[in-house]
Formats: sequence, structure tokens, C-alpha cells
Amino acid sequence: MRRLATILVLLTAVADAAPPDRVLVADGDPELVRAIESSLAPWRIVVIADASVPDASSAHVRADAAEAQYIVWREGDQLVVFDREHGTTEHRAARAGAFDPVSAAAAALTVKTMLRLPPLEAGPDAPDQVTTLVGTAPVVVAPGPEVRFQLGAGGRVTRGSQTDLGARVLTAVMVRPWALRGWRIGIAADLGTATDISHAGFKGTWNDGSVHGVISWSTRAGASLEIEPWIAGGVSRSSFTGEESQTMRDETATLPSFRGGVTVRWPVGMWSIGASLGADALVGTPTYTRQQGMGMPVRIFEVPAFAMVLGLVAAVDLGR
Repeated sequence: MRRLATILVLLTAVADAAPPDRVLVADGDPELVRAIESSLAPWRIVVIADASVPDASSAHVRADAAEAQYIVWREGDQLVVFDREHGTTEHRAARAGAFDPVSAAAAALTVKTMLRLPPLEAGPDAPDQVTTLVGTAPVVVAPGPEVRFQLGAGGRVTRGSQTDLGARVLTAVMVRPWALRGWRIGIAADLGTATDISHAGFKGTWNDGSVHGVISWSTRAGASLEIEPWIAGGVSRSSFTGEESQTMRDETATLPSFRGGVTVRWPVGMWSIGASLGADALVGTPTYTRQQGMGMPVRIFEVPAFAMVLGLVAAVDLGR
């Protein structure tokens, strides 16, 4: 019995010291993938390169799907290694953004240390390359395009002949064509509450709705935030409606519109919530007047040429 117990202890020690068979590198930087591949080459490890970054809540599912013992990814300036067998996650300091060969090699050395690989056995047949999932060179297996559906609500302050605070509802559909980059393109639309007008014998409302083409770029900020600056251009449909001297007046205008702003998100798997701040500018805004005695025009309302919008957004990313 004592001899059997000793054998079991030795077998357990050998199993714990065995290197992992598969490591998933969930990072879109090819320089980092190449460096990790080269660093792990002597241990005959299958390296799977997939640019879609997991989060802590989905890491175990991703590891199971890839049959990988470890997943390596970055959260801002942190290298993260998830151990599927023990369910643990470790962080080490690294650099954010694109790696050069030197910094990638340093990060790969950190990863190798975090994997706690056993010493190599000397031998003439020691391998000098790693087997990757696709091909014999470091290949990043990128997922297909990602589609984001977003809904938001907030407040808008307009500045024209009168300052007004109104509510807005915003929707957007964005496509991320290249999984290795943070760029998205799409279309956004919004509408909101009307502005009441009572001036110079006119009583009515002004309202507008708009459609824009949007370009955005996302980057991670720390472990749990995403910053997304964006710009947009499109058209705004302005509607001026009311009663003037017991006569109905209804006028519309289509105006060029430009926007810019930033959204800060908190991603949780394929979902995200956050806040957005933007500025609107309309070109060629009309001023509505009415004729009074002596043929002198009196200004009723000037369509706001500038506005600020602050709101909350929620989004879901499909295709991650």
C-alpha cells in the first residue's frame, strides 16, 4: 500500500508539471502572437490565435470550446491569463496598444512565466516551432463582422432664439468589419420632444428628427471600460407648426447636420451599458418671421444651430 501511495504521488506530480497542450491567445496583435508562439515553441504547445477578447465571466466557456487549458488576453495595460483547470485569473503589467518586437518578446516572457512551464528535457529532437491552429506561421483566426444594436435616451439643450431642454431617444446600428481593429461604421437616428413657441402672435411648436451616418473607434481603458469617440454627418428634418392670427402655419426644412462626441461603456459579455456626450451643429438654419404693421418683419423663432446631448446607452454586440 505504501508503494502504491508513493506511485500515485509521483504520477500526480508529473501531471502537475506537464505543460499545457493548447493555449488560446485572444489578442489581435500579430507581433504578440508571434512572440508567444516563439516563446512556447520548445514545449510543443498548440497555440490558437483568436482576436475576439473574452471577459472573466465568459473565459471558461471560451476555454472549453477551444479545449485550451489557458487563455491569454489583454485588458488595457494588463496581461491576463485564465487557467481553465483551476478557474483562476492572473494579471501582470504590460503595455497597451500595438507591440513592437522587443515589447512583444517581453510580454511573451511574462506569459511563459505565468504558465509555470516545467523544465525542458535535453534532447536532439527538441522542436523549434509551435503548431498553430491554422497553417505553420502565426495566424490570427479572426471572427466575422460584428453588429452592434444600440438604444439610448437622454436630454438635449438647444441654443437658438430661445434655450430649450428636451428629451431625446436615439437608436443606432453599427458594424465592425475588421475584428482586429476598433473601427465601426453605421447609421443612427433620433427624435424627441417638441419645443413650445408663443411669440409675436404665433402659438405652436418646433420639432426635429435626424438620420446620420456614423464612424466610431473603440479602445479599452483599464480592465472594465471602453472609450468610443465618434463623428457623424447626415440630415435633420425641421418642422415648424402652429397658429398665427387664426391661420394655421406649417413649414418644414431639411438641413445638413454634423455631430461629434464620445461614449464610455462598461462591457459585460456581448452586452454593454454606458453614457454618451455629443454636440450637434446644423447648417443653414432658418428664422421664422411674421409681417406686422408697416411691413416690418418680426422674428418668431430661430431654429437652433447648436445643441448638446447627454444620455445613457445600452447595446448588444452580435457576432462576437
